[in-house]
Amino acid sequence: MEELTNQEVAPKKEFPLYIKAFIILVKIVGYATAFALATGILSYIIISLMPNFNTEVLETGDLTDWQSNIFIQGGMLTGTFLVTYAFRVGIDNLPFATVGLQFKNVLGNLLSGATYAIGILGLSFGILYLLGAVQIEAVQFEPVGLLGYLLLFLLAALVEELVVRGYMIPLIAKDFHFMGAIIISSLVFAALHMANAHFTWLSFANIFLGGYLLGLIFYKKQELYTPLGLHWIWNYFQGNVLGFGVSGFQVESILSVSQSGPDWLSGGEFGLEGSVVTTVLLLIVSVYLTYKWYEEMTLQQA
Repeated sequence: MEELTNQEVAPKKEFPLYIKAFIILVKIVGYATAFALATGILSYIIISLMPNFNTEVLETGDLTDWQSNIFIQGGMLTGTFLVTYAFRVGIDNLPFATVGLQFKNVLGNLLSGATYAIGILGLSFGILYLLGAVQIEAVQFEPVGLLGYLLLFLLAALVEELVVRGYMIPLIAKDFHFMGAIIISSLVFAALHMANAHFTWLSFANIFLGGYLLGLIFYKKQELYTPLGLHWIWNYFQGNVLGFGVSGFQVESILSVSQSGPDWLSGGEFGLEGSVVTTVLLLIVSVYLTYKWYEEMTLQQA
């Protein structure tokens, strides 16, 4: 058999799509398993070093104790970085930069994402207020707690964005259409919230739409900071400012609100993510951005 010369390169073997899909599934299952082990072990080590740790937080998932939750999320974030790096670089053979954490215009992108969150949730709250579905009962301000929750929701959002957007979308989009990657990651994102208190199928739809918006922004901009800013401030603004539940969890807030009418309108105990008003707004923003992006791609290809 003749050896290949410098001008002759062996063609890269292409697997059938079903083989590629199976490989991706195996990688995701392996990643999820390693993620669960690493984050669990590191969180346990951190908790073991704290003699006065509130163990009820682990049993109930209560977010009112933000101090204990910060340590848990710190352990989870450390494990997430380690596992994501190991899989992205060591197994996927892709640069770690593909998760979208390049140090470029970080503050501007975070603020851009925060603008989306405040705009959508602020409009949703305003509509519900005008409809009489939400009433403001009191206003209070506890700066230490509000700063603590700001850090807590940053850590939690970074964990979820690294896993669902930063790792999963590039992995799938490498061999399949990017829109399929966004939709699959959005379904996973919504499914992760199904065990939350006061879950409804309307909240599932809203979290799916939120995941779609986050994924669309991530893939279009090829950076994780804008979706991170959106996710981070979405949770903080919804819970600690407007006084709603955060995906079913209650937190300290500036506004104390009461709700009236059906839960599908007001959101109920789950929060604004359980309101049909939020559904409509997320649909409008997602459809508009999708249309604008495809319009841009069409012009570039012309």
